[in-house]
Amino acid sequence: MEKVAGSLALDKNEIMVILAKRDMASIIPLHLLNDREMARYQAFVFVADRQRYLVAHGLKRQVLAQLTGKSPAALQFHAGPAGKPYLADVNLHFNLSHSGDWIALAFCVRHPLGIDVEQPRNICYDSLWKQIAHPQDQISLQEYTEEKTEEQGFLATWSMKEAVAKCTGLGLSMDFPSLRLTPDGSGKHVCVNRDGAWYIRHFIHEDMHMAVASSDADLRLRLVQLT
Repeated sequence: MEKVAGSLALDKNEIMVILAKRDMASIIPLHLLNDREMARYQAFVFVADRQRYLVAHGLKRQVLAQLTGKSPAALQFHAGPAGKPYLADVNLHFNLSHSGDWIALAFCVRHPLGIDVEQPRNICYDSLWKQIAHPQDQISLQEYTEEKTEEQGFLATWSMKEAVAKCTGLGLSMDFPSLRLTPDGSGKHVCVNRDGAWYIRHFIHEDMHMAVASSDADLRLRLVQLT
């Protein structure tokens, strides 16, 4: 994983993922947010929620400005039918996610993509399985842990399926139990339903699960952690 604090570039054959911690909020200028984003930021009651929002949307504007050559304030966003944002007049796909201490942003020139991060929470995962599981789901965590716990299995499954749902633009309106996960033998998972197939890279970084989904199996993945 790269650790950079300078300029960024995006190759047309890759997905670039930017990872940041929410404590970076102390160095993200509030003026990066537009009026709508500022209203959303101010509506949060808890400091942690404000920090996550500021880092996610401040970095979104900073990185997209670098990649497009525009100023952060000049970036214009539209929303798809289910609310997924996209850049106006620029062929550059992006998606973002945050959970706990982590914020992740993904960028790609060629194809839509989805990203999800999940940090463990003190909840009962057992009751949630029926909301997401396909009877033939198979997931592999062997490269990260010797023992697949219920929590790890749930977070891996959820993060991969939500990444697919965000890639399609449907988000949480997608029928998660219709999505079937299978390892492809090359370190990725394939997710299929009757409408298509998606290719997912899943990682465990510290205690955080991260999944990135795209319809292109051949895109390289580059991880960059901001410092």
